[in-house]
Amino acid sequence: FRGEKTLLKRSMKELAEKLSFAGLSVRTSPGHKPPLKISPSRAKGGFFRVSSAQIKSALLAAALYSDRPARISEEKVSRDHTERMLRVMGASIKKTGRTLTVKRSVLKSAKLRIPGDISACAPFVAAWPCSRCLASGSSWPTASTTSASSTGSAATWNGR
Repeated sequence: FRGEKTLLKRSMKELAEKLSFAGLSVRTSPGHKPPLKISPSRAKGGFFRVSSAQIKSALLAAALYSDRPARISEEKVSRDHTERMLRVMGASIKKTGRTLTVKRSVLKSAKLRIPGDISACAPFVAAWPCSRCLASGSSWPTASTTSASSTGSAATWNGR
């Protein structure tokens, strides 16, 4: 798989090493960059210490098809979207502290509501006031901040 352009610049070394240790056949492109080639193989479970939510998610997916349970320990607490979704779909996932124990599971379909990510539309939200000015022919909006008190500030928006 390839992924988005920013991923093409990131090293996949840790991901490939963890998945290989889990029993999967994984090859990266030169320099440990994407695309990755994951060939059919048998996951074997085990204990994994992870440093990111992305690697945790990849190991969770592999563990669902593993012969033995996988224990995934987070170095620090990370996003839990994947394990919550997988539980809804019937995955056997137990959490104790920062360690997840995942057993081979058959997933069932589920109706999921996935909220939007406000950061994905931030450029459009920021551009909106400017587009209104361009369409109406008026001047650019301005914002200024003044000191209102010793505990905060007041903002003024001139956005017609």
